[in-house]
Amino acid sequence: MEFYLPTHPPIAEKSLDNDYRMKRELQHKYDNLLSCLRKAGKTAVAFSGGVDSTFLLKAASEVLPSGHILALTIHTPYIPEKEIEDARRTANDMNIRHIVLDSPVPEQVMNNPKDRCYICKTYLFSRMKEVAKQHGFKEVMEGTNADDELSYRPGIRALQESGIKSPLKECGLIKQDVRELSRIKGLATWDKPALACLLTRLPYNTAVDEAVLRRIEKSEQYLFGLGLRSVRVRVHGDLARIEAEKTSFPVIISDKLYEQICRQLKDYGFKFITLDMEGIRSGSFDN
Repeated sequence: MEFYLPTHPPIAEKSLDNDYRMKRELQHKYDNLLSCLRKAGKTAVAFSGGVDSTFLLKAASEVLPSGHILALTIHTPYIPEKEIEDARRTANDMNIRHIVLDSPVPEQVMNNPKDRCYICKTYLFSRMKEVAKQHGFKEVMEGTNADDELSYRPGIRALQESGIKSPLKECGLIKQDVRELSRIKGLATWDKPALACLLTRLPYNTAVDEAVLRRIEKSEQYLFGLGLRSVRVRVHGDLARIEAEKTSFPVIISDKLYEQICRQLKDYGFKFITLDMEGIRSGSFDN
């Protein structure tokens, strides 16, 4: 299934020839993915509404008959409500059956232990497999890509133990591939910033307070509304540490915008507001 390649490779310029080779490699990965999905049969997709799971759901919808795909979304207190709304809208736009499973904070992660991701994923994947089976879906897939194994992701161990498949990773699709293919297919998520669960905003071994989670969620949504694309609000007691792209620093501190940010986040319940000069980075509490 070719989707955008030229009939013959351009050979006048070496750079164009390299570009053609890269597109052929991407096409090959994509064709392998579709082949993998065809063989899967009736499939439930763990669907967060993010870049990877949205692309996986879209690819599955291209090769599997209507009614052979089920999107499963877990709604916990540490997932922003907007993410759930986005997942609902996307599944509806794709005309795919979608089940949202409400879940409380698992007791084992109530103190935000360092292995919280493993514990949480083990619990959630087990729940997804159970619900999928109840609805006649033996296969469950999720959107881990080939880049994810390069970073600290304890949830991958839970994924491997659960038997849930990761076709993007298996077909060698890295994050850049997924974004490019999503862009080609017109998916609004193609340039969506990565969003980790709200527990990552809390230090390890800190009691999980749902009121604090809502405070973080409101603060980040407010910052997104100011046009800041990649942003985290990490919490240290009454202090909010804002992580943002360094290119956005001039915007944050210009025209007294920082004063507005401080006022708003204090209205949400924080006493002290700081801007992390190292910028946004994944897993800053892991260091």
